Amino acid sequence: TDDDTNGKPALTLQKEIETLTGYSSISVLHDKMGSDKGKEITAIKIVIDLGAKTITTQAYSDTGCTAGKEIFDEVVTQL
Repeated sequence: TDDDTNGKPALTLQKEIETLTGYSSISVLHDKMGSDKGKEITAIKIVIDLGAKTITTQAYSDTGCTAGKEIFDEVVTQL
């Protein structure tokens, strides 16, 4: 789809991904994964919590980012 679950246009999300990771798209991130599990990723959810001053990134094997479909442990970065 053109929107994520928060209603942001795909182009906005691509720019956010580029800004936060230095990569231009999720597909480039797929290519950078060093394990076979990386090939199972179909979605990456990034949550920016300004109150907690954190960025949480989680990879999923389904586009709905369903609990139980996580790939790898979530990554929490302090702002």
